[in-house]
Amino acid sequence: MREAFVLGRGSRSWIILPRGIRLLRDEEAEAIVRHEMGHIAAGDVTLVWLTRGVWWALLPVLLVAPFVAAVQGWRWEHTTPWRMLSHPFWAEYGVRALVLAVIAVLVAQMIMRSREHEADLTAARGQSVAPWEALLAGPRPAERTWHDTARANHPTHQRRLTVLRDPHLQLRPTVLDALVVGLLAAVLLDSVDGLATLLLTGTSWSAAPVSALTAGLLLAVGWGFAVWRDARARQAETVPPSRWLHLALGVSTAAGLLVRLQGTGITEEGTMRGWPLLIVLPWPSWGQPR
Repeated sequence: MREAFVLGRGSRSWIILPRGIRLLRDEEAEAIVRHEMGHIAAGDVTLVWLTRGVWWALLPVLLVAPFVAAVQGWRWEHTTPWRMLSHPFWAEYGVRALVLAVIAVLVAQMIMRSREHEADLTAARGQSVAPWEALLAGPRPAERTWHDTARANHPTHQRRLTVLRDPHLQLRPTVLDALVVGLLAAVLLDSVDGLATLLLTGTSWSAAPVSALTAGLLLAVGWGFAVWRDARARQAETVPPSRWLHLALGVSTAAGLLVRLQGTGITEEGTMRGWPLLIVLPWPSWGQPR
């Protein structure tokens, strides 16, 4: 075991420490314990298990549809599972499901990395960052590629040190934040539309405005919060917000419309069906935040 970690059940938590902690100086060992206590104080044990649980549940859910189709292939005459699954519909479904799985992985890893930063900042509050500098400035780990960084549970040592020295950097939204917000808003659009149609059938209400309002709220809250974080982080800076974040939001929203599972096999209406419901995007703040 190389790293400390936390286990929990109910209201009880345990900090598991590696044997090597006995070789550290007292202040460095205390920094590690304070970091793990920061995870406990923030409720990260439950959050991490929920995050992993969603990921573990997603794959079986995505496999239900092709499994049912394969079983039907056995039952129907003159049809085999392979023939059933060789239909172009399932190739399209597979691509969309793969993209959705990638989104789930990225979101899960983003949550994991953000909790590490929060635990660092909680542990270092009112303390010197010198122990963390000693712990994180050891042997330099191998350089990560961009996809290694996206899949990593922990931020790099250099990134952790940078955030510890300037906590405002943790507030800065990234292009990955923008991509996830746009993709999720578009992917959930059909689900909201279908649920609204089911609930409002037989009433004088239309499902389209409800879907548009829900998608708009998701974009406004998700991206509005990111813009607010960016403004807070840049209060002491003189450069304007990054425009590419807004571009990433628009691109990811369009991409989300292309990969919705509910749109699989819809050719007469096109893969971009429903795009008017997402036409209202948060207005970018190009000027200096105040």
